[in-house]
Amino acid sequence: MGQICSFCQFFCAETLLNTDAAAYTWALGEGACVYFGDLMGGKKPDPQKIQSVMQEAFQSAKERFKGIK
Repeated sequence: MGQICSFCQFFCAETLLNTDAAAYTWALGEGACVYFGDLMGGKKPDPQKIQSVMQEAFQSAKERFKGIK
């Protein structure tokens, strides 16, 4: 599942022109991976964990996508 999420995130981020929008899309994808990973693993999704993952992913993606035009 992680490979599918990564592909979707990369595709979505590459199609957006705004760095923040691309980073937000990436962070949403990372959050979705955590959420659905927990569900598939039989666990209750942890909102705090999802938010933490999304915040970290957003910051790192903003750096990664700087300069995309």
